[in-house]
Amino acid sequence: KLEFVAQKATELGMTALWAFPADWSVVKWDGKKLAKKAEKLEKIAQGAAEQSKRNRIPAVRLFEKKVDFLAQLAGFDQIILAYEESAKEGEQANLVKILSGLEVGQSVLVIVGPEGGVSPEEVAAFEGAGAVKTGLGPR
Repeated sequence: KLEFVAQKATELGMTALWAFPADWSVVKWDGKKLAKKAEKLEKIAQGAAEQSKRNRIPAVRLFEKKVDFLAQLAGFDQIILAYEESAKEGEQANLVKILSGLEVGQSVLVIVGPEGGVSPEEVAAFEGAGAVKTGLGPR
């Protein structure tokens, strides 16, 4: 659930939450309800920031179309794709390598797919934008 992600990621220090309609998302997006959904997520993030004594409330942005999300990827210094197939293969070294190579002030986007996983087409699009696939460890 996106609400749970908004809460826990805020507590961990996330600065922004962006979501897009992925190919294999179980929940289908209703463009008419996006503003209300974003408002709800902002309130959850605000509460989580207050509870964890964070002075920054993450910005919430819900993209109606995946193409609009993809257009924003060029603005990041590093893009990490948490990919379940990489995790199944036991690949975790990329994550350590990426995080070790970051410099202060660099912008990082971490893409975590929906409960249905990331489609091969999405993986190709993310890699085309410079994303590096990595596993996050075993379940």
